[in-house]
Amino acid sequence: MYAGAFIHAFGIPLALGSRGVCSGGSDGGNDCLAVAGEEKFLAENLDGYLEYQKKGIKYRLVPFIW
Repeated sequence: MYAGAFIHAFGIPLALGSRGVCSGGSDGGNDCLAVAGEEKFLAENLDGYLEYQKKGIKYRLVPFIW
């Protein structure tokens, strides 16, 4: 969900030829903060999430980067 929102935040201003990419950057930054906050919450409150992260999740939003 967040990866799609991230692409949408940058893609729409570019597709429409506007200079709204700055707002896309802030939206993308907000998405990154939300993902980090959710992962912290899950790690603290959901049994087994840390083990799941270690074996199943390598990248959060952008494959091979983050």
